[in-house]
Amino acid sequence: MTLRAGNGGTRPRLLKRGGRRDRGRERGRLTERECRDLIAAAYTAWEAGLPFNRFVTLAWVNAGIGQDAVAVRSVTAAWLKLARDWLGARGYRPLVWAWVMEDGANRGGLHIHLLMHVPDNLAPLFSPMPRRWSAATARP
Repeated sequence: MTLRAGNGGTRPRLLKRGGRRDRGRERGRLTERECRDLIAAAYTAWEAGLPFNRFVTLAWVNAGIGQDAVAVRSVTAAWLKLARDWLGARGYRPLVWAWVMEDGANRGGLHIHLLMHVPDNLAPLFSPMPRRWSAATARP
């Protein structure tokens, strides 16, 4: 599993190294450090006045991305850019988020669990956007 967090103002910070060192490793749960990093990201968002208030699951395998972790990270980055641009166009910055990648081989393959902050007044407008952004980023 890979844990990332960002604040939209700077390049997302990789909290746990992935890539080559993760190949072939299969784990059934987050490590203690990954859990602490996720909790720290939530506290940081809270202290900034932008607490996580939206939970989105991005099941990229359903969009035809498959089990390629590099491709999943790439389309997730593109999805986050669309979310950042959407919020920015409505006068809200930064996008505050954290995500974990889960390889649920028996639960639909690689997917992302994403926590983010969306201002309450934009909630009705935000609701249909995750599916639209998923469709837009998953196109070949």
